[in-house]
Amino acid sequence: MQSAQALASQLVVVQEDERKRLSRDLHDDFGHRIVDLKLQLSLDSRESDNDMMLNKIDALYHAMKKSLGGLRPSGIDTLAIESVIQRSEIITTLKRANINYSFNVSGTPVPFDSGQKIHIYRIVQEAVTNSIKYANATSLSIDINYAQHSAVFIVTDDGGGIPEHIAQLANAEPTLGLLSMRERAKLINGEFDIYQNKPSGTRVCLTLPYSA
Repeated sequence: MQSAQALASQLVVVQEDERKRLSRDLHDDFGHRIVDLKLQLSLDSRESDNDMMLNKIDALYHAMKKSLGGLRPSGIDTLAIESVIQRSEIITTLKRANINYSFNVSGTPVPFDSGQKIHIYRIVQEAVTNSIKYANATSLSIDINYAQHSAVFIVTDDGGGIPEHIAQLANAEPTLGLLSMRERAKLINGEFDIYQNKPSGTRVCLTLPYSA
């Protein structure tokens, strides 16, 4: 069990480092190439179909930006975590899946560094993905509650509910996804909990302490 946890923790760190590197390289290399190609086409007045080509290049650029968002969420280094989630693929995926969702923030938000934010984001993303893929949920809420000494991120759905033996992480061999969420929480000194929601559904909680 301990070796699995150590592996999950190492995997989380390596995975995020690689995503960050790929995102940076793609943005710098392909972003520059696309802008350069667009500039050349704009300067070439001999081509009658430049407008069509420019539209295709714009579409390619937006597709690249979408792919980059999958590797590393837009704004993760500059925006508050609330804004990152609201404009991310998490919300787009919920809409695409026709899930009735709500997003709520209570209390006074506090800033997190980019390292904390990426782990918060991935935990919320994994919880939402599990609700869509496995729970057959029809509604879901993402709640962020700021108290005096902690921030709590909660994802609640109305799906079939996580089996009790899996929810009790201390007494079970959790899935890789649950291990990843738990190890991400540990990396930012947070607490991760998952419950069967009554009368149905699952509730995932990440609690992060901070100094007031």
